Amino acid sequence: MKLPASMYMLAILLCCLGCQTQEIKLIELEEVYVPHSSYTKSDLKGDLAFITIAYSDLFGREISGDMLNALTQAYNSVGDKDVIIDRIIRNFLNMPGVQIPSDEEMRQAPEAFVRQLYRHLLTREPDETELWYLSRLIESEPKLQARDLYYALLTSEEYRYY
Repeated sequence: MKLPASMYMLAILLCCLGCQTQEIKLIELEEVYVPHSSYTKSDLKGDLAFITIAYSDLFGREISGDMLNALTQAYNSVGDKDVIIDRIIRNFLNMPGVQIPSDEEMRQAPEAFVRQLYRHLLTREPDETELWYLSRLIESEPKLQARDLYYALLTSEEYRYY
C-alpha cells in the first residue's frame, strides 16, 4: 500500500515539531607541551653510586664504610634489584636523622615543595604536568606524606641515572 505524499509531509512536520534545539557547549583545550625525551639520562648509576648518592641526598652527609659494605652485599645478593632498592630506600626514609621537609611544610607550599623535591633528587625542574599533578595531589590527599613523594622519586627509573 502506497501512502500519499501528504502523509509523508505530515510525518516530516511532526518530526520537526517534536525536535527541540539544544545548545551544545564546547570546551576549549589549552595545549600543554609534554616532552618525551628531554629528561633522558644516559649513564646508569653503579651499585655503590646509587646507595651513596641516595644516602647523601637524604642525610646530607656521606654514608659510613661499614654501612656501605653491608648494603652493597645485600644489593648484590638479591637478584631482583627493584626489591632491594625498595628495601634500602624504605630503610633510609625510616632512619633517624633523615633530612626531608615536614608534612606541614609540604602542605603550606605544595608547588615550592615539588620544585625543591625535583631539584634536590632529579637535579631538574618539574615540567608543567608534574608540578600541576603533584601539587594537586598534595592538596587533595590528606594522608599523603612528604616521605611518600621522596620514596616515589628515589625509586623512580630516572633517579637511577645521572
